[in-house]
Amino acid sequence: MELGDRHADEGRNAKAADAYRRLLARDDLNEDATRALMRCYAKAGERAQALRLYQRFSEKLRKELDAEPEEETQELIDEIKAG
Repeated sequence: MELGDRHADEGRNAKAADAYRRLLARDDLNEDATRALMRCYAKAGERAQALRLYQRFSEKLRKELDAEPEEETQELIDEIKAG
């Protein structure tokens, strides 16, 4: 997470996204990494990718933990949907 955050802070969006994807490959319910990757996709103009990521994440969260995404995640997806 720290590596991805460092890359994101330095404007290296592609490298940040790669770091977050690696983290999610090990823990696909990591909500902080999911949000961070959604932001990377949105910054890169890949809005559809961010929406798909959110959809997969929220479905898995409901199925495995009977839970909903955190308010911060829901607000982020609303911002991405709004453009």
